[in-house]
Amino acid sequence: MRGSLPPPYYDIHYPLLKDLVLKDALQPSPPTAEADLYNKLPAFVILNSLIQNLHINSVNVKPTSHFWEAVGTTCADAQRLLVYGRTLSPEAMESFWHACTGFSSIVLSRVDLDTRTIPQNTDFSRIKNIHLYSSERDVMDFGVNEYVSLFKACSELLHLSWTLRDVQPYIQHFMMLSDEATVADSLLKLECLQLHGNAFMDRDIAALLRNTPMLRKFENNNTWFGPIAFDMLQKYHFQHMITVVVVECSGLQSAMVQRILCSCPQLRQLVAGTVFAADLAQPSEPWICRHLARLEKGPEGMGSRNF
Repeated sequence: MRGSLPPPYYDIHYPLLKDLVLKDALQPSPPTAEADLYNKLPAFVILNSLIQNLHINSVNVKPTSHFWEAVGTTCADAQRLLVYGRTLSPEAMESFWHACTGFSSIVLSRVDLDTRTIPQNTDFSRIKNIHLYSSERDVMDFGVNEYVSLFKACSELLHLSWTLRDVQPYIQHFMMLSDEATVADSLLKLECLQLHGNAFMDRDIAALLRNTPMLRKFENNNTWFGPIAFDMLQKYHFQHMITVVVVECSGLQSAMVQRILCSCPQLRQLVAGTVFAADLAQPSEPWICRHLARLEKGPEGMGSRNF
C-alpha cells in the first residue's frame, strides 16, 4: 500500500489478505493525507485479522500508538514484522514493543528508538527470529541497553541475524554485558547465528560462540574471524554444525577451512573465502563430512591468508 486509499476501501474485509506493506506514496502526498492514512489503519487492521506479515518501509508519517495497539490486539499469532527506517515515534514505543510480542520473526532495520528501553516484563517468548541492522548513526538511538533488554526477553530465540557497522567500541561494550547470566540464558537455544559488518572483531565473535551451545548454522560476513573465534567454533560446535559460511573475513586461513572439512561430521554446506584447489585435491587428512551437499568459494577478506 503506497499512500492512502479512497475511504471506502478501509471498511472492507479482505478474507485472503495475509501481507500488508506500507510505503510512502510514489508521488508526494500532503502531510494531512499521510496522517489520515494512519488514523484509518487501526480499524482496517482489526477488520482484517488474518494478516501474517506486516512491513513498514520508510514512511514519512510515523505510525501512531493506536495503530500499534491494533496490531498488538489483532496480530497475536503472526509471522513477520519488518520496520525499516526512522519510523517510530517516542509516544508509540510501548505499544510497538507490545505489538512485537505477537510475531515469530521481527526485522528492525535502521530504526529510531529514541534510546527508550523495552518495558519490564515484556514477554517476547514467541519470537524465534530476529534480524537487526544498525550503523554508527543508528546506535546513537538504539543503545546497548536496548539490545540487552531485547535479548533478555527473547527466551525462545532460535535465529539471530545481526548487521553492525563502524561501531567497535559499542559492540565491545555489549559483549561485556552479554556475559550476564540473563543474556547468556537467552542465547542457549540459538541454532542459527548470522553476523555481518566490520564492527564484529575476533574476540566479540568468540564471546557469542561461547554462549550458543546449540548452534548448527553459522554465517560470518565481512568481519574479523581469527584464531580466537575459530577456537570457540571448533571447541563447542564442530560436532553438530551443518552450515558454515565465512566470506570476506579478515583472519580466515586455508588451514581453518581444512579443519572444518575434516572435523564436522554433520556438515552439509560450506561457503568460504579461502578455499584452494590444491587443498581440495590433496587434503592433509580425510574429510569426514559425508553429508556435504554444497562447497562454494566465496569472496576473500583483506588479510585472510595471513592473520
